[in-house]
Amino acid sequence: FHTVPACIKCNGSGAKHDEALKVMMGFASGESRDIPDDVIDTIAATIGKNQRLAKQIFSSATFEGSHVKVTFDEASYKEGMMRIVKAMYWSITNEILSASAKIDVIPDQRLEPQVLKDLDELPTLFPTKVINGGTLKCKLIGAKSAEMMVLNFFDKHTVVAVIYKNDSLK
Repeated sequence: FHTVPACIKCNGSGAKHDEALKVMMGFASGESRDIPDDVIDTIAATIGKNQRLAKQIFSSATFEGSHVKVTFDEASYKEGMMRIVKAMYWSITNEILSASAKIDVIPDQRLEPQVLKDLDELPTLFPTKVINGGTLKCKLIGAKSAEMMVLNFFDKHTVVAVIYKNDSLK
């Protein structure tokens, strides 16, 4: 899974987005994971090595009762998710998305719960792809010119990506 075809631009610019996503997913899923302390250690190590990310996290942190709310950069989130979508698209279809393909990323917080349930029932073009023992489940739905990918991370965070492969549909 970690080796996929990538252009120099995509391959070279992804680390900062990947680190932010790793921390965000850790926050979102840590308490439900088998070994939550390992998740905390991983988050701490990532933040400790990345001062830019640490500054963003600590400057945006607010307390809401017994929880801490942290705001992540939306553009970085979308860039990181688009990299995952491109990798999963290749992994599922064995096709590389063209540079002209447009990808819209919609996190689950922007979707109604019923929409998420309905997406689960749609027929897929390929079987659901399961990565790392179920930490990521991915399905591809759609047609030739526009497809939808539903990604579920740790059964806690769902992302819908609409992939426009034809410029006239953007």
